[in-house]
Amino acid sequence: MTASLQEQHVDAGDEALLEQIRASDVGAFEQLFRRYAEPLYDCAYGYVGSRDVAQEVVQQLFVTLWERRRVWQVSGTVVTYLYRAVRNGSLNVLREGRRRVPLVERVHDVPGIEQEVEAADLARAVARIVARLPERCREVFRLNRYHHLTYAEVAQVLNLSVKTVELHMARALRELRSRLKAD
Repeated sequence: MTASLQEQHVDAGDEALLEQIRASDVGAFEQLFRRYAEPLYDCAYGYVGSRDVAQEVVQQLFVTLWERRRVWQVSGTVVTYLYRAVRNGSLNVLREGRRRVPLVERVHDVPGIEQEVEAADLARAVARIVARLPERCREVFRLNRYHHLTYAEVAQVLNLSVKTVELHMARALRELRSRLKAD
């Protein structure tokens, strides 16, 4: 199955789940939750920097979806809708001042294993560089590289053109290469 056919299959499966959820199928809702809760939690955590707050954002999203299941309208794919909703929920939390923990990526070194120490150092360096990117550029990079959304999906989530996403990714990668060479 080609990548585009595989994506269409996943989208069709999500659309079928959406119809079942609209018909109050609890099993379909649980399946949607199990499929997306973890990556959405990771996305929210990237914004709010607190595990508890990220969990609240995702839980609130799914509660709201269930409460509004009969009128839930999705523009684009279900996955881009969910990521956009988590982004918006996370930004609302930050605006409300409920951020409890500074955004810090924690990478634990494993003593005595040189490759893992080097990988952890690189991960920390990348996290520092990404944190310094302009906000929109940082969002594009995280959604693409950490959450594995395609450029088209990132464009839908952030309400940008695909070309703008490409430009932000090029800028982020250029900045990473430049700063990593300097270190």
